[in-house]
Amino acid sequence: MNRSAGLTLIEVLVAIFILALIAGSFLTSYGFAHKHNTKAETVLMASFIAQTKMEALQSMDALSAYRQGRGHMVQDDSGCYIQTLCQPYLSDDYHLFSLVLKDKTGDGQGYMLYAVPPEGKDVLLIDNIVKDTIVNLSIANESFSMEVQGSGQLINGSLTNGGRKIMVMINAVGYSGNHHMTFHINPVGRTVEARVYDTGGNSNKLTILGVSEQRFTDYVYRNYSMIRAVVSVFADDTDTQPVAVFESIFQLEN
Repeated sequence: MNRSAGLTLIEVLVAIFILALIAGSFLTSYGFAHKHNTKAETVLMASFIAQTKMEALQSMDALSAYRQGRGHMVQDDSGCYIQTLCQPYLSDDYHLFSLVLKDKTGDGQGYMLYAVPPEGKDVLLIDNIVKDTIVNLSIANESFSMEVQGSGQLINGSLTNGGRKIMVMINAVGYSGNHHMTFHINPVGRTVEARVYDTGGNSNKLTILGVSEQRFTDYVYRNYSMIRAVVSVFADDTDTQPVAVFESIFQLEN
């Protein structure tokens, strides 16, 4: 008579151990793949959000982009946090102060002035110029302050990288008003250049004090600003490292 021999306890334990090793390997592989796929999906979504934001900035005028891009962190519908920074751009060798003087467009009438410092975190705006106006800009080593005299508006900031040159660019090719505009620049410990774009017809309405200037007259096509935009997307508002970063330099109408 033939008898079937059963598994011994040791054989059962060995079999269980082998199965556990196989199952553990599968679970580890699954866990790694799941984690990897989740991270890839997060990066893909963050990249899409950053690209969409960058495209939205490119469709704006310069002032709207500056207002959107002051470095604040905002949560969007996906739950991610977006940080947008728009800075005046000339070249990597310069800290650029961008000042734009222009007629109002659309339904508004009158004239406006806005000024943006190099770091791009503030916008000084006079939405309706009704009289002669003085803009004061004081620069001392690695800091600055800028105000429109008598308006109560004042912004302060820092100028990192002391090796960079400083340029104050005043664009008035879109200004047809009769109010006189004076830009008083007081540099201490730094060399500052000024560049002015005018129409010829408004040259005598623009006065620069404190530094030497270059005048570019009748460059009517120069009714735009160069802006460096950086869009960073974070998974959480406490994160220090973004999931995705998009950077671009583009030209926007003033």
